[in-house]
Amino acid sequence: MGKSAVSMFLKRHPDMRIELNEEADRLIEWAEDNVAMSVMVHKDIADSKWLLTNSKKGKSRGWGAKQEIEHSGEERPHTFNLIVKSEEEIKRDNQPKTA
Repeated sequence: MGKSAVSMFLKRHPDMRIELNEEADRLIEWAEDNVAMSVMVHKDIADSKWLLTNSKKGKSRGWGAKQEIEHSGEERPHTFNLIVKSEEEIKRDNQPKTA
């Protein structure tokens, strides 16, 4: 069934659109529960970083994949690329190189 057929079906059956939206909400809630469980129970660092950089509360506390800089002066602002590395990557980068 193509996208246009689904759209026509949902126009004829608006109650099904409500059901579809509710099911999508349940799926998102399930995924949020999985992330929370991974962070709290399994102490997964990657999921913790993802949660901090992608949630509104995390961003409001300074976590985020990009930084927003306000500038009102004559000079161009300096830009910085933030590179996030896992503890394993940092340890690997600091290992002495063998020839």
